[in-house]
Amino acid sequence: LNHALSTDRSGRDAGLFLRLDRLPGGRGQPDRRGPDERLEHRAERPDAFRRAFGRSRGQHLRGRCGARPGLPPEQQDHDTPGAHRREESDAAMRKPLRLTLATAPAGPPVGLDAVKAALRLDDDQTLEDALVAGLVRAATEACEAFTGRALITQTWTLFRDAWPGAPAEETLYEGWRLGIAAPAQARFLALPKPPLQAVVHVRTFDESDAETTWPAANYFVDTASEPGRLVARSGQVFPAPARAANGIEVQFTAGYGSDPTDVPEALRQGLLQMLANLFENRGEGAPETALHDSGAAALWQPFRVLEL
Repeated sequence: LNHALSTDRSGRDAGLFLRLDRLPGGRGQPDRRGPDERLEHRAERPDAFRRAFGRSRGQHLRGRCGARPGLPPEQQDHDTPGAHRREESDAAMRKPLRLTLATAPAGPPVGLDAVKAALRLDDDQTLEDALVAGLVRAATEACEAFTGRALITQTWTLFRDAWPGAPAEETLYEGWRLGIAAPAQARFLALPKPPLQAVVHVRTFDESDAETTWPAANYFVDTASEPGRLVARSGQVFPAPARAANGIEVQFTAGYGSDPTDVPEALRQGLLQMLANLFENRGEGAPETALHDSGAAALWQPFRVLEL
């Protein structure tokens, strides 16, 4: 067999192909046609390679070389073990975060007096206090969801199946091992809901659900980055969980502080503007309308945490 690199008539790379004097099992004289004639012949008879090798030329080459760069996952050939391993790893990384609130904030990021002043309500007007309190909670949740941040100090518990970059369960195959090699385990874990204040504990679980706490001396809490990170110190590796599901538990504290004045003024002003819009149009419209009509989205946009 001779391997050759073919190009189309415009000079662009058309990929690798196998140049055969005759198809396996075929008869007759060797093929003496030129490269252009062979290219045209191959285009006219796309099933020749499939009949010879049991699959298409593209599937054959991608089975040897892995995924095709430049194509979305749904257009890739998934007939190779390497492709299946990459699919499982990518799907695990795309799972939504599993977070539970361990300690709620002590209070809202805007006080009742400031809210009443923004809504032009007198202090002795108390009939609307329950409604105002509910709107404050709704606006606060909208702000934290829009920005991806924690405002007032709160504690969350993050559950994971594995550490970032940890190789998935290996499967043995006969012959060549295909696909891209699994990356090395990362030395840090990004924690959601910045700003990060502290990590309470890091625990792993075994098959009997017994927990083991990883010593705090083995990791460093990076509060300067956004989002904050849990970093394994030099010479340390993250402990591997024995339980397949939610075998890792990281509890952390996040937020700007326990006092409303600790929250940046732009975030608090956006809350007040959204509250005024919700209060004025209560019972009408949708929260998304209030988010943009009030100007809160423009004030919160610089604080938004985006994932690439």
